[in-house]
Amino acid sequence: MAIYRPEMGLYRVSDGLELPATSITVSIDGEAAMWQMRADLRGGLSEVEYGTEVEARINGYSWRFVVSTIDDDRSNDGRSVTIGGLSLSARLAAPYATARSVVVGMDALAQQLAAAELEFTGWDIDWRCADWWVPAGAWSYQDLTPLGAISQIARAGGGRVRADRSRLRLVTTPRYPSDPAGWSSSTPDVTVAGRRVIRVTTRWAPKPAYDRAVVMGRTGHGVLVVATRSGAYGANPAPEVVDPLITDVDAGRGRAQEILWSSGDGAISTLRLPLAAAGLVDGALIEPDQLVRVMDTTGPWSGLSGGVQVTGQRDRDGKLTVYQTVEVERRVH
Repeated sequence: MAIYRPEMGLYRVSDGLELPATSITVSIDGEAAMWQMRADLRGGLSEVEYGTEVEARINGYSWRFVVSTIDDDRSNDGRSVTIGGLSLSARLAAPYATARSVVVGMDALAQQLAAAELEFTGWDIDWRCADWWVPAGAWSYQDLTPLGAISQIARAGGGRVRADRSRLRLVTTPRYPSDPAGWSSSTPDVTVAGRRVIRVTTRWAPKPAYDRAVVMGRTGHGVLVVATRSGAYGANPAPEVVDPLITDVDAGRGRAQEILWSSGDGAISTLRLPLAAAGLVDGALIEPDQLVRVMDTTGPWSGLSGGVQVTGQRDRDGKLTVYQTVEVERRVH
């Protein structure tokens, strides 16, 4: 068994100055594009201000943030500061980025439309979801920031946007990389040994079980896609979706799959487990959107990771405890 000592630090990026953090929590919600941070510091405010870029390091994993909130607490017992931060991608959203209105006047792939939003920003995009042609004049928007526009493009094809933990990169992925009906027989991205799970809580989430999805574009360039579950008759259709960016069958298929694969009874299981040092497989960081197999004492089960939280906390004696909490979406068949 690998032996490691937990590590935690918070650093000002401009000069590498270590900030006196007693606790750090980094997290991302299941549907969010950005990571968030909360850190408790000893001492005053001289080291950070709004907009300062900081890097959190926990057990060899790193995240970069823009400081967005500062709370100063003074009492007879001393002074403490709590800072909050958002992923560097916050600079692509309000209030850092200016909203604008655009009419796209040339043919382009969806991926190219997204990349155009990042022109001259120093950012790039890793496009992993459906890509399709969008004819000139088919899409326009009003009052969107670059991140808002890119999220809208990805959403049209059944995808979503995540910010890289520390690089100037956005990643788009399908909301559901595969049919949940096959999760139990698919090769997982991560396998969690039941002995490592400190606690698991499950919240059941019943939803309508749609067997047909109808999606269509809004303009003369739009297409109509009707998708029905294999072996079903389409007797329980989902509400129709109209999106001006559905201009190709690939976009419509991706959106229809997302609708069908998100329907049906399910559950969210929240796992709390230790976080091992980076490079170790057993206890590695579970990232959002990974297929997770849990070797539970009651039997193995699989699901898709969503919300993730990593916490490092020092007690009064300076002992550091590090753990991760992961929400895993499951299906009930």
